[in-house]
Amino acid sequence: MRHISLLRTAIFLTIAPLGCMSVRTTYYDLEIRPGRPDNCVEVLEVRDINQPYKVIGQVEVSAGKLYDVKDIVQRLKKAAGQMGGDAISDLQCNSGATGVPITPDGETHFGYFWNSCSAKVLVWQKH
Repeated sequence: MRHISLLRTAIFLTIAPLGCMSVRTTYYDLEIRPGRPDNCVEVLEVRDINQPYKVIGQVEVSAGKLYDVKDIVQRLKKAAGQMGGDAISDLQCNSGATGVPITPDGETHFGYFWNSCSAKVLVWQKH
């Protein structure tokens, strides 16, 4: 019976990080803004913005390998919308893996693959 519990725990610890997603938001001001639906939040490059804006914060999303960058950007938009943002910009994405050499010949067995993205949250300024 104990062998089955250890096996289940080992399987969970191996699979769970692949499907986890965490979100971190940083607010640069204290103004409370109403939330916006994520489908209303634009993804823009700063050079393409032709109206006054204010950076109100930053969002960061880290996810397991089961999520691709498109999923992560969608989650960034959702978090930015919850902050009251109109758009996200300066999108930066990374991916990688953590692991330690396990075999005597130095072969690495990766324990956790991840993708992460961050972006600034913008609101449009009134003219």
